[in-house]
Amino acid sequence: MTVKDNAEHLRTPMQKADFTISHLTTNNGELLPGKAKKFIQLAIKKAKMFPLMNVYGIAQQKQKLNKIRFADRVLKAGASGVALAQGDRVRPNMSEVELDSQMFKMEVLIDEEVFEDNIEGPGLRNTIMQMLGGAIARDMEWIVINGDTTSTDPALAKLDGIIQQTTSHTVDAADTNVTVDMLQSVKTALPTEYRDDPRDQRFFTNYRVEDEFGKIAADRATPLGDKYFDEHPGPRYDMTPVMGIPEWPITNPTANRTWALFTHPKNVHVGIHSKIKLRVTEDEQAGTVIIVGKVRFDCKYENEDAAVLLYDVKTGA
Repeated sequence: MTVKDNAEHLRTPMQKADFTISHLTTNNGELLPGKAKKFIQLAIKKAKMFPLMNVYGIAQQKQKLNKIRFADRVLKAGASGVALAQGDRVRPNMSEVELDSQMFKMEVLIDEEVFEDNIEGPGLRNTIMQMLGGAIARDMEWIVINGDTTSTDPALAKLDGIIQQTTSHTVDAADTNVTVDMLQSVKTALPTEYRDDPRDQRFFTNYRVEDEFGKIAADRATPLGDKYFDEHPGPRYDMTPVMGIPEWPITNPTANRTWALFTHPKNVHVGIHSKIKLRVTEDEQAGTVIIVGKVRFDCKYENEDAAVLLYDVKTGA
C-alpha cells in the first residue's frame, strides 16, 4: 500500500462520519428544518422530564407565550331583562412569558482508531450519533433543573432553571426525611385554582427521596392498597407520582439535602431554537474527528404561581 493509499484509507472513516452529519445539514452546518424537528423529538425521548413537559422548537431567539386566566368569578346573580352592573363585569387576566434562548456549544473528539478498530464497523457512526443525542438531552435537562444565573458553573449561569424560578410557594422540610404529612403540606400550599387531576401532576425530586417515600408507600395495610399499587406502579402520594430524576441535585452532599418540586409538568415550557448547528471537522495531524455543535434553549413556567418547592429535604439517614 502506498503512502497515498494509506492516507486515503485513514481518511475514509472520517469522511463517512462527515457524510453522516452533512446530509442532515445545510452548508453552514445548521440542521435542515425536518431534521431539527427530529433532533428535538430525540431530545424529548431521551430525557425523563421532557416527555411530560411542553418542549418545542421556536423560530426566533426570543418567543413570547400569551397567557389568559380567569382568576375571578365570572358568574354573577342576574335577572331577566337586566344587564349586569359595571362592577359585575370581568375581564380575563392577560400576561406574557418570554422564552429567551441561550447558547450552548459542544466539541466532541473521537480518535480515528475508534472507527478503524471497533467491531460495529460503519454502524458505529449511528451509535455515536444516538449516544450524542442522549447526552445532549441529559445535559439540557440538567440545565433546565439546576440553572442558576448566580452559579459559578458557566453553563448553569446561562439561565435560571425551574428550581430557581419557583419562589411564590415554598415549604420548609426542616432537614427531615420525606413524610406523608410533608407532601400534604406541599399540596396544601398550591392555590386551589391549580389543583388539577392529581394523577397528572408530579412531585419531581432526587432518586433518594423517591426511594425513601417508596418505603412508606409500600407499607400498606389492606388488599385494596395492594390492588391500587399493582395498577399504578411507582411511589405515589394522593395518586400523584413521586418521580426521582437522574439530574436532580443534592444541594448539600455533606448533609444530604435536596428539593422536591410539585407542579403540573405541562406548566413548564422548554423552547429550543430551531437553528441547531452540527458539524464535523478533522484534525489530520492529531488523527481526530471533531463533532462541533451549537444549540439554544430556554425554560419558563407558564404560571410560576402553580408550583410549590419543598426545600431542605433530608435524603437518607
